[in-house]
Amino acid sequence: CRSVLAWEPLIQGHLALCAGPATGKTTFIQMLLWQLCERYAPCEAQILAVDMGAENLRDFSAMPGCLGVLREKEGKDIFFYHLERLMEERRKRLSGAGCAVYNRSGKGRMPWLFVAVDNLGSLKKVWEEKQEELFMRLAAQGPNLGIYLIVSAQSVGEIGGRLYEKFKTTLAMEM
Repeated sequence: CRSVLAWEPLIQGHLALCAGPATGKTTFIQMLLWQLCERYAPCEAQILAVDMGAENLRDFSAMPGCLGVLREKEGKDIFFYHLERLMEERRKRLSGAGCAVYNRSGKGRMPWLFVAVDNLGSLKKVWEEKQEELFMRLAAQGPNLGIYLIVSAQSVGEIGGRLYEKFKTTLAMEM
């Protein structure tokens, strides 16, 4: 049975892809990011990507609207620093209103931010406790700030229960 897969972040929230090796998780994330770049102007949506695997997301660093691609564990401190600044800047600018409400108010436009993490398990191996807590805050507060996570993992267990409960949408892939 084939059907169209549609993901509406405002309704369906964060997206988790769970599957074993060589099942298409990275290819799916690439396709999704290309569609976001094609559908939205940089003033409407932006991307931050984390590629802890085979550097298959490196090409996105040259795309309009891409704020950066973390490709090596040494850059994780810079990545989390900027992620925290982005969250704080959005929190201040939105003044308690959600991103969707703010964008409809006519006060300005806050672009959606998609944080794509290919191979969450590898990132979790190198992040520090404060970075894990920041990621947890992002998962909890992100949708209100207009920030949506797209993560891939080998299994739901690799994501972890506390984090996984923040995801409204999970795709299990198999070949």
